[in-house]
Amino acid sequence: MRDAIIAEKAIEAGAVVLTTDRDFFHTFPNVYPTHFGVLVIALRQPNRSLIAQKLEWFLANVSEDQWKDRVFQLRDTTWLTRPPII
Repeated sequence: MRDAIIAEKAIEAGAVVLTTDRDFFHTFPNVYPTHFGVLVIALRQPNRSLIAQKLEWFLANVSEDQWKDRVFQLRDTTWLTRPPII
């Protein structure tokens, strides 16, 4: 599915986008400034287990009230967010 269709469906459904497509971190907030959140899991050697571990970490450490209109990128040992959490 094209990125634009994924974005529009997620916004319509009030859903968070979960992806391994690193482009979403840079492009999504520019095209869709209002959304329910995007989580990009960007690992060097992704597999189901590592992706699940990162998702579990995220859910345990980032409160849901911080997701709206933010894009998160979880890397092997670090993470980024746009805009930053203050």
